[in-house]
Amino acid sequence: MASRPPIPLNHPLAQAPQTDPRLAEVAKMFPRLSPYLSQVQIQDGKKTNPHDDRGLEFYPPWESQNPNKGRITLELFDQMKGPALTNALGGDMLHYLGAVNPQTKQPIDPKYYSMKQQVLNARTAHQDAVDRSIYQSAVKNGGEKRSYQDWLMQSRIDAYIRGYVTPEMGGRYPDEWRKNGWYNDPKMKQAVEGIRQYVTTGASQ
Repeated sequence: MASRPPIPLNHPLAQAPQTDPRLAEVAKMFPRLSPYLSQVQIQDGKKTNPHDDRGLEFYPPWESQNPNKGRITLELFDQMKGPALTNALGGDMLHYLGAVNPQTKQPIDPKYYSMKQQVLNARTAHQDAVDRSIYQSAVKNGGEKRSYQDWLMQSRIDAYIRGYVTPEMGGRYPDEWRKNGWYNDPKMKQAVEGIRQYVTTGASQ
């Protein structure tokens, strides 16, 4: 049988986005993320000072600071491998799964977004007080410009979720959130466990 001629570079098939091979394990561990992985660009980042403790930076396609406009960018600052890399990449991709596209005003995954709201509403009064304190510190010392509610939905609630779904990456120390009792309340435990099951079983249609 004669071999097929190579696909020209200007052919639509040649232009189709290719999924980074490092995301193969992410697709296995978090099937709900599979439909979005071909949109991901992974690139190496460079720390600018010795106090920079970032391991991974996430940029949605619409972020003005995104170095790859129109793509989901995951910028790696630490040389992670194996399960640590898979958990880090998958954990940060949950930012995208729970986001609202500012152009369409629609959630990326409506069901996940609704479940994320349940985590928000499951916080105790003590947790809300801690979150407000962290937010005020970010405003004062970190230049945070978002409202408290936007900060919660775009950053803080994702930290609650990652602390449970990817406990190795959810804080400065392994399983820090669980060990510190953030999921002791039954309502919160039910909310984050529901998300863990959702992202690790079945793929979005």
